[in-house]
Amino acid sequence: MDETKAIQILNGVKWICENTTSKKDEYYSYYSSFYSSEEEISLLIVCDSDCAVYLNNSLVYFGISPSYPDHPIADLVKVKCKKDEKNVVKIIVYYFGADTFSSYCKGPSRLKFAFVSSSFEILLGSDEEVLSIPNASYLSHKEKEISPQLGYSYFFDANKEDDLSSLHKSFLVADYGEIELRTNKKCFHAGRAINQIRKIGTGHYLIDFSKEVVGHLDLEFVSKTKQHILITYAEHKENNSLVYKIGSRDFSIDYIAKPGQNKFLDTFRRIGLRYMEIFCQDDIDIFYFGINEVRYPFEEIKYKIEDPLVKKIYDTCVYTLWCCYHEHYEDCPWREQCLYTMDSLMQALAGSVCFENNEQIKSSLKLISQDFRKDKLLSICSPSSSNLTIPSFSLFYFQTVEFYLKKTNDLEFVRSIYPKLKDILEAFLSNYKDGLVYTFDKQGTWNFYEWSNGLDGGLMQKQVKKADLILNCLFVISLRSFIAISKSIGKQTNLEYIFEENKKAARKEFFFNGYFKMSKDNELLSQYGNALAILAGYSNDDESKFIAKELTNENTLFVKATLVTKPFLYDALLKVSPLYKEYILKDIKKVYGKMLDEGATTFYETELGYKDFDNAGSLCHGWSSMPIFYFSRFGLLK
Repeated sequence: MDETKAIQILNGVKWICENTTSKKDEYYSYYSSFYSSEEEISLLIVCDSDCAVYLNNSLVYFGISPSYPDHPIADLVKVKCKKDEKNVVKIIVYYFGADTFSSYCKGPSRLKFAFVSSSFEILLGSDEEVLSIPNASYLSHKEKEISPQLGYSYFFDANKEDDLSSLHKSFLVADYGEIELRTNKKCFHAGRAINQIRKIGTGHYLIDFSKEVVGHLDLEFVSKTKQHILITYAEHKENNSLVYKIGSRDFSIDYIAKPGQNKFLDTFRRIGLRYMEIFCQDDIDIFYFGINEVRYPFEEIKYKIEDPLVKKIYDTCVYTLWCCYHEHYEDCPWREQCLYTMDSLMQALAGSVCFENNEQIKSSLKLISQDFRKDKLLSICSPSSSNLTIPSFSLFYFQTVEFYLKKTNDLEFVRSIYPKLKDILEAFLSNYKDGLVYTFDKQGTWNFYEWSNGLDGGLMQKQVKKADLILNCLFVISLRSFIAISKSIGKQTNLEYIFEENKKAARKEFFFNGYFKMSKDNELLSQYGNALAILAGYSNDDESKFIAKELTNENTLFVKATLVTKPFLYDALLKVSPLYKEYILKDIKKVYGKMLDEGATTFYETELGYKDFDNAGSLCHGWSSMPIFYFSRFGLLK
């Protein structure tokens, strides 16, 4: 079935909802049935938030792609059914419904689906005749927040089942938005992750997976009684316990066991962790207690790597990337699972080395392009209802689009998102004066650059409008990308004059005693800023060589680059001289080797690991996979 036919079929069925007054953090069950003359049919489905489909009591679908309400993303999958017999359908829908988290954009609670034969006959389609009821097992309205990014955890009561005598007709929901099919591929359950379970005390267990794992809670055990089980999870442990509450964050799940056999596989909250600690009221007899891993079907490229440490770093980078991509690029699987433009640039560059796939880059770029703000900047994450924006991150979008275009020559797609590129550029040109771009100071702006002193932008602090080094460098680099993209698709820009105008103004404003300071009134010197100055072309050859010496000084007077900005440092050094290859390789081995020595199975958000951000540092972060990009560039992958 092609996309045109699939959308036509979906447009022919109805949007439905279990109620007319949906509230946040709700679960619904929908029931119906159909007959089929075939054993294999197609399922088309789309909803707000998420859903799981059970056909004849077997899970056949999970994982709606996150989307914006005006561009809901549908799935088309093949499913097996009973031929010439009654097929019973149960669909559980989760409605997030909150507009305060940065991984979800609130839309109306709604579901649309169709079971379709090979001849395109609709065997069952959503309409008001589909029966529904609030789901009994998933407890609605608990609003137990995991983090400001992820949203809510869940409570599951295995003692409760839907009261089918209370089923009622579903309500029709107004048609809204332009449905599109998923661009990337579907994630799948890869199976139960191996773990070791140690009993600490009565009803108290510590579970170690020996590495970072990402997936859905998967349980199989026997309980003597009905009892509450608190399931906590974390990426590190302290002695024999986990710190699962960090500030307002709460990394835990509530499960109410029924007497006897308990078997449960969640499909709504993917979690990232290495350890679990569970607190039962009484002992349980465990067959399995852990995670069914959720994976994206990447096509991995295999290399021969001679250097043992390079190989270990490479393998860990690749696994980090596996853990940080599911429905879209994710910064980290434990704390946020958000799509940021800066992070996705790094993940696209690194992922291109080890994966054949291109569709995952395209799908993330497309999702970002559907974001909308009146100021034309990108929201902090996509999809999101958040008012917060990091202006510098909007500029990385240009570089990722240019990279994708060079890699695929997908001119048609780039033309389709070109208006978004123009909008973002206009936002920065509106802040361009006398040859310099100025930072943004409106409410909801966060002028963040990296997690280091003087460059973190002061979240929740008043933002000041000023010309600074880093934003101007990123603007120039991104303008180059925009002009290159424009030429590739036959568009004229007439913006080349800005390069010389900006360079002249930037040197006057920022060049100071042979280096580039942060702003006219801020003499802070950073590796990130000076590396960007070289890449932006602000320095001549001799000046670049002078700056490079300080960039590589072990006791540098510069604020040092963090893991996310080291690639810009490396690129600047290689622009100065290819001889810096040895320095870069040595630095990668030192920094990443230290993490491996500490027992890392994925690479950290910052070098401080979990101790950063008041013990909320991520130990698995996609942007930290960039070493493999340089291993490839240096010819170390055969």
